[in-house]
Amino acid sequence: YLAAEVLDDMPAELRLFLLRCSVLPEMTAARCAHVSGMAHAAQRLDELERRSLFVSVLQADELTLRMHDLVRDFLQDRLQRDHAAELPALLCRAAEHEPDLQRAVSWLARAGAWGQAEALLRQRGEPMFMRGSGATVEQLLTLFPAAEFEARPGLQWLRGLAAMQHLDFDGVLVAMQRAAHGFEQAGCAREAVLARAYACLGLQRASQL
Repeated sequence: YLAAEVLDDMPAELRLFLLRCSVLPEMTAARCAHVSGMAHAAQRLDELERRSLFVSVLQADELTLRMHDLVRDFLQDRLQRDHAAELPALLCRAAEHEPDLQRAVSWLARAGAWGQAEALLRQRGEPMFMRGSGATVEQLLTLFPAAEFEARPGLQWLRGLAAMQHLDFDGVLVAMQRAAHGFEQAGCAREAVLARAYACLGLQRASQL
């Protein structure tokens, strides 16, 4: 029904706009323009609202639409099938202005943009340990393949901070030693010294003075 009666009956440009913007849970003109790369986003959102295409209007300062979950799933399936080559770039653009860290890192992980995902997680996730919300960072670390931990000392650094949060000093020692080695290899002297300082805490707790 969605394919035959809704999507295929749309003008081609509106259909492409909707497919590209389906990566966004909530759609505003500014975000849709940025993600889709298409002009006249505000007019297209107005048209979607007029057509009552399974969208609800959220209370906000600007027009903000949310698609029904079933419709969004269908659109993303069609996007993956018909425009798979575009999907990584769409997800990366969606993550650029996403305030929710979980969403942003999940989108970057889905796009395979591991470097961007690591940078964002370090920038916005590291302070979360100090606020007692490090569980979110731990959950997001599970999105990274093991090979990325081997290549990215910043991930080992975050893993060490997570272990510190649980007073798992064996985990702190292993992660911070790996982080220090990786930082040294990358020429990041300051980060390497900090990681070794944390590793010393692990050594001390293990009575390896």
